[in-house]
Amino acid sequence: MVFYTVSRPLPAMSYKNMRRIGMNTRNWKIAGLLVIAVILLGACNVVRGSGDMVTESRSVSNFDSISLSGSGDVIINQEGQESLTIETDDNVMQYITSEVRGGTLHLGFEEFTSVSPTRLIFTVGVDDLTGISVSGSGNIKADGIQTDRLDVEVSGSGDLELEGEVTRQEIDISGSGTYRGGDLRSETAEVNVSGSGDVTVWATDSLDVSVSGSGTVEYYGSPAVNSSTSGSGSVNSLGEK
Repeated sequence: MVFYTVSRPLPAMSYKNMRRIGMNTRNWKIAGLLVIAVILLGACNVVRGSGDMVTESRSVSNFDSISLSGSGDVIINQEGQESLTIETDDNVMQYITSEVRGGTLHLGFEEFTSVSPTRLIFTVGVDDLTGISVSGSGNIKADGIQTDRLDVEVSGSGDLELEGEVTRQEIDISGSGTYRGGDLRSETAEVNVSGSGDVTVWATDSLDVSVSGSGTVEYYGSPAVNSSTSGSGSVNSLGEK
């Protein structure tokens, strides 16, 4: 028995259908080009600081952590009350964002804006401080910290300098960031560095360190040290404080 397969010719596509498909494809291409044009236009329109500095106070509350995105300097004062003052160019201030979400004060710039301020300084008053986060090239300085636990995250080239006393601190550095905590006394500390970051800590009881890459961890005190390194990273003692 022989079986035959009969193939029916596909119906010819009408000129109208072909034209419709061509138009849809062209519309998608045009939409894609418009999106690229908008992105490039936004990148070219950089708001440069006028040089005329102004100061603005903003109402903030109910936060114990601070997160900085992008550039700028943050000065933290643990003064028993929450406050925020911003100093920058008069034509830049409108693009600075400050919002409390989930107990964290988020500082940065509006989305889809490119800003180059002459100077940008956030002065933040806190009642309690349990977390600090920096993504980008920002700098944070805090004196007189008194808290039970402090979590620090740095991604990028951010620089932190902290002074005070905590029971426990956890530090996570990814990138080329720097953590200067040699004047922040802690009983226990946990440090994780991935990349080329540099960390200085002060721990009296215990210190757990993990370094992957070329990062360096230096510590004051005589804690029990548990360290793990991969790459050219190093862990070094600076002796007693």
